[in-house]
Amino acid sequence: MGYADYLLMIKTAYGSEKAIEELEKILGFIYDIALDESEKRGKKLGIPTECTKLLNPRRNITILTIAPTGTISLIAGCSSGIEPIFSEITVRNDKTGSYTFENDLADKDYFRCAVSSNGGVEVTWEEHIQTLAAAQRHVDSGVSKTINFPKMTHRDTMAKAGMLAWELGCKGVAMYRNESRKVQVLTPKALKKDKCPVCGNELAEISGKRKCLGCKSEIEQNTSPAYDL
Repeated sequence: MGYADYLLMIKTAYGSEKAIEELEKILGFIYDIALDESEKRGKKLGIPTECTKLLNPRRNITILTIAPTGTISLIAGCSSGIEPIFSEITVRNDKTGSYTFENDLADKDYFRCAVSSNGGVEVTWEEHIQTLAAAQRHVDSGVSKTINFPKMTHRDTMAKAGMLAWELGCKGVAMYRNESRKVQVLTPKALKKDKCPVCGNELAEISGKRKCLGCKSEIEQNTSPAYDL
């Protein structure tokens, strides 16, 4: 967890060549330590039959995996897994309620996010997959990673993304097109007065009321000043 936060701390754009290098350096170090520990535990506790066939026999057939850490990262107060920051301002809706998270570095030129409603630079699907592939090179099992696409993305583009992930050696890939579900756990919050503060879509006046053309929310005429630029 915390990879995106770390990149912001070193002023590096998510998905950039330097970001990929940092990820490989970190995971390479973690893998070497985990591998060494598994070999030590094998000598102490015994080595399973299948593991004796490995070049360096060890206790565990697989060493690392990168699991989804959405809820755990909330407890830890950091970004989730190897995912980018979701949005400049993110609204999370789950069984415990609704929460708003604002990133105080969203105005920096190295800030990248998965989905933007306030003019930020979004991580491209190619950058998502390059990040996924870099992690997979140092992980035996699967890597939890979502490839975010704008809502109007054509299925041919998503097919290309799946093929690229396969070609780069990824064991699995999760793809999500924004607003493909009516209710989302994470949604970007727009600050512009002509945008929906819930999902970022355009607002329209219908029967004297402002309504969102995307999530169909009804927005009060006198919205909070926090929604205005």
